[in-house]
Amino acid sequence: APALASEKPVRVDGQLGEWAGDAAIVLDQRRQVRGPSSGPSAWGGPADLSARGRVQWDSAYVYIAVEVT
Repeated sequence: APALASEKPVRVDGQLGEWAGDAAIVLDQRRQVRGPSSGPSAWGGPADLSARGRVQWDSAYVYIAVEVT
């Protein structure tokens, strides 16, 4: 997913609705998880642990938003 130039000032407020149209970096597959593949602490699928990240930039900053579930 590309880092997009921000079309308007990014509000750093914890609300990610303004990022919804941006392409996301999705982490939701077993090959993206480190740790045991079996046993009580094994990854249980995307409902157990997943993330979506997005990146924007402007002339002064790079902004990174990540939602972890």
